[in-house]
Amino acid sequence: MMFALLLSVLLLGVGAAVDMSQLASTKSKTSDIADGMALAAAIAAKSGKTVGERKRLGQEAADAVFEANKIMVSGVEMQKPDITIDDATKNVTIIVKAEVSNSLMSMFGHKTSTASSSAVVSYKIDAIPPISMAFAFDTSGSMGFSAVGASSKTRMEVLQGATQLLFDAMESEAENPTLLKASFSTTFSSYNTDIVASEDWSFGEQSITDVINYVDAMVPTGGTNSTPSLQYAYDQLVINRPTTDPKWRGFVLFMTDGANNNTAVDNPATLALCESLRDDPSITVIAVAFSAPAAGEELLEECASDGKYYESKNASDIEKDFAKIGREIGETVFRLKS
Repeated sequence: MMFALLLSVLLLGVGAAVDMSQLASTKSKTSDIADGMALAAAIAAKSGKTVGERKRLGQEAADAVFEANKIMVSGVEMQKPDITIDDATKNVTIIVKAEVSNSLMSMFGHKTSTASSSAVVSYKIDAIPPISMAFAFDTSGSMGFSAVGASSKTRMEVLQGATQLLFDAMESEAENPTLLKASFSTTFSSYNTDIVASEDWSFGEQSITDVINYVDAMVPTGGTNSTPSLQYAYDQLVINRPTTDPKWRGFVLFMTDGANNNTAVDNPATLALCESLRDDPSITVIAVAFSAPAAGEELLEECASDGKYYESKNASDIEKDFAKIGREIGETVFRLKS
């Protein structure tokens, strides 16, 4: 009798451990889905011109994320998410629930457990955390070649136009462009075999003007060594970080159309700097290979943060990619609140 009693207790403990592990795994997945739904809904809602349109767009975006991601929670019964879009507070609230079938615990009358996750995202912008961006642009001789897809323009001329598109997209994506510009700062360097031009921190509207002026003044000449320019970006963003605000976000935009001339020396040095930059959770490394050879593409892909490598094969690609980068920076003003 004692053995039977102890065996029941042991089975209950093992069953609870197995089922709780499955419940925790499911809750983690529902949390990711809730966060994604809320963020997508907030981004969509803010583009609406009326209350009804904002709610419709937010609902559609949240539903799309749910449908695309519910498959990641396999073997459970997903409930219809609770989606609330409150335009008075400009908050999106998402609750995602899943019924998890218990295995051994069901023997003791506990057939299911509920994994529930919620997320709240605001699409009202009252303040924007500081955002800094370091530019490291290749100005080597090949930037004077004709751009694929734009035979009347050089790669440099296409880059100059794409840089303006980046800032235009960043401003258009921000709910409050004035706040975004006020919080924005830049540092710039261009390089061939060494740094050709550099600019320490600029702030606000002037920072955008300064970057455009520097890019417009770039003249294609010389070879390629990305290390000094990445070192400059590292020094500016990591060593001379302009603010101690814990919500500060830093970005490096690294662009080349070539490959380092001395790959055996320069590639490891560049990659070490990229790794050091990525080690800071507040910094994102964005890498753009513009009509670059395979060696250059490989370097930039390895350098970039996850999902932030762009392979721009021609003029149209880099214009689209720079605009996308600008939009994504504009979107950083959205923050999960809970």
